[in-house]
Amino acid sequence: ADLTKMPLEELDADVVQSALIHHDSGIFVLAGPRSVAEGELITPDLVNKVLGILRDRFRYVILDLPHDFREPSMIGFDFTDQVVALMAPELASIRAMKGALEVFDTLKINREKVHLAINWIFDKRGLARKDIENVLPLALK
Repeated sequence: ADLTKMPLEELDADVVQSALIHHDSGIFVLAGPRSVAEGELITPDLVNKVLGILRDRFRYVILDLPHDFREPSMIGFDFTDQVVALMAPELASIRAMKGALEVFDTLKINREKVHLAINWIFDKRGLARKDIENVLPLALK
C-alpha cells in the first residue's frame, strides 16, 4: 500500500502493517519512495503518524534518514532514542558530519545519543581515524 495516497484519517496500524515487507529473518521493512517525485508526497503529518504507529507496534524502529534536514527527517529525530551517523573517511564526508553535529546541537539532541561510525568503502583506507577524531567533537565507535 502506498501510504502517501491514503487520507491521513484512514491511516491506522492495520494499514501501516499491510505496507510493511516481511523478511525471512523476522524483520519488517517499510520501503522508501521509488522516485524523488513520490518522496515529495511524504508530509510531516504522515511521518509523525506512521512513526507513532510503528513505535507502538515494534520494540525497535530503525530509520534510514536522507542526508537532509527537511521537516519529515526532523520528525524522525523526534522519535529517536539513539542516532548512528555514518560517514566515509574522506574530507567532504567529514565536513558534512561536522555540519550535521552542529544541527544536532541546535536540535538539542543529547550528544550521548549520537554515535559516529565510519563506512570504510575505499580500497585504500582513506583518512586516518585519529585525524577524523581530531576534527570531530565525538569519538568514533
